[in-house]
Amino acid sequence: ERFFAELPEDRFTADEERLRSSLLDFLDAWRGREQPTLSHAGGDSQVRRNRALVLPKGVPVSLREWIDRRMGAEVEMVKDGTGQLVFGPRGALDADAASRKRPREGREFRE
Repeated sequence: ERFFAELPEDRFTADEERLRSSLLDFLDAWRGREQPTLSHAGGDSQVRRNRALVLPKGVPVSLREWIDRRMGAEVEMVKDGTGQLVFGPRGALDADAASRKRPREGREFRE
């Protein structure tokens, strides 16, 4: 809670704005067959770089929590059938398709 209490309520910090932009750019550029996950976003060099500025090691806040608290009006997330967090612009996410996704044969379901 202290982390979020120290952030401005009515705007993003400069580093947050860079993270926000990199996440939205990632979503705009996504061309995968499946809906993008937070794991996919974590593989993007711009997202990774900007995440480290906003959420450096030792900060007890996850990217998921930051998105929920700071970008929730723009982006939504839902767990798919494999336990991965699928995300996309609010209103554009296909939650039904995400919930139907199942783990590949031989893989365990992880929460």
